[in-house]
Amino acid sequence: FVKGAPRTHHLHMLLLNGDAWRNHLSFRNYLRQNPKIAEEYDKLKKELAQKYKSDRDSYLDRKADFVERVLKMAQLSENQSKV
Repeated sequence: FVKGAPRTHHLHMLLLNGDAWRNHLSFRNYLRQNPKIAEEYDKLKKELAQKYKSDRDSYLDRKADFVERVLKMAQLSENQSKV
């Protein structure tokens, strides 16, 4: 759900314990544990937001590789902590 023009809020609704829910939490937790990666993500988002002000699809497409890379690192980290 979105609110505002320009958009000021973006609310996600996810299935509890579903894949998307777990991915969001893994991504968030990894960024919290790795401030340097969080800074990279912040910088990327700001650059893309400036470049694609009116093109949300392109903004999302351009950050997808970064998000996928972080999710893979998060999953590796989670698996290593279980061993």
